[in-house]
Amino acid sequence: MARIQPLESIERLAKIMRSINAVDGITMSELAFDVDLPRSAVNRYIVTLVNMGYVFRDERTRAYRPTTKTHELSKGIMREQKIQQTVLPILNDTCREIGWSLNFTTLKNAQVTLIANTDSVSPLATKLRKTMLMRPVLGRAAGHVLLAYLPEVIRRDVLSMAEQQTTDLYAQADITQDRIEVLLNEIRDTGYAASKTLKRRLNTLAVPVHIEHTVPFCLSVGVDETLLSLSDIKSRLLTPLKFCSGRLTECLSGFDIDNWQETNTA
Repeated sequence: MARIQPLESIERLAKIMRSINAVDGITMSELAFDVDLPRSAVNRYIVTLVNMGYVFRDERTRAYRPTTKTHELSKGIMREQKIQQTVLPILNDTCREIGWSLNFTTLKNAQVTLIANTDSVSPLATKLRKTMLMRPVLGRAAGHVLLAYLPEVIRRDVLSMAEQQTTDLYAQADITQDRIEVLLNEIRDTGYAASKTLKRRLNTLAVPVHIEHTVPFCLSVGVDETLLSLSDIKSRLLTPLKFCSGRLTECLSGFDIDNWQETNTA
């Protein structure tokens, strides 16, 4: 397989943005010297960044500076890192109790996104998964829980986005649109979802993490189907998962939920 070559234009853009962020204002000539590019080439990047609102020019000093829009790019990552630091001690406590690795997920761009897990603590974890791992929302217990507690209008939009991302998603999950609401109503009634994953042969159990009037997060666990059946998972793990969810609700009280969901489901 041919080695994928990096995009030089992206590398140059990264250098330019790094230089602009490193000082309190930089002129075009200084910037061209700093990134070792012709002034004409740098000018094209700067015009684009100014037009997009990421850089502005101080007419008095003729220096370029980053705008608040540029700083906004890192806020999502910083916010998720802060959540990780908040929830991991609680997740680790429960992981040590049950042995199996826990997943703390949210809904982002119509996909289930892993924010934190306890793979490094669980004696039963076979590999360490990276955070921000994204998976389809349908066909997995965590996705169904997150869908169940969304407002109806947002839920329709998320399902529409999910279907566009994977055209055969409903068929893979063995779920028709007519059956989705029945499934989600059952989750709201019972307070959990239990199902088999589509490809990895895992039995999974998921519970909502309530914060104020909504459910922005989900707590779940997956176990190889040869080790525990769905009924075994429910009987053994549902109570500790619900207790852990309650602790997470307490430690995340006061979190800016409206802004979080508006950003992640936009």
